[in-house]
Amino acid sequence: MAEVGNGVTWCGSAEVEDKDAELARLRKRVAELETEKEILRKAAAYFALVRE
Repeated sequence: MAEVGNGVTWCGSAEVEDKDAELARLRKRVAELETEKEILRKAAAYFALVRE
């Protein structure tokens, strides 16, 4: 980022693209973790029923 003046900051296009790529990667990882959490939740519920 570069200081343009009067407190205004400019981000180069490469920096914005890096941030966009990182954001996309993190969103994908969040979706994967949510899927894993749902599978584990269902497995725990199943084994709780089987145990009884």
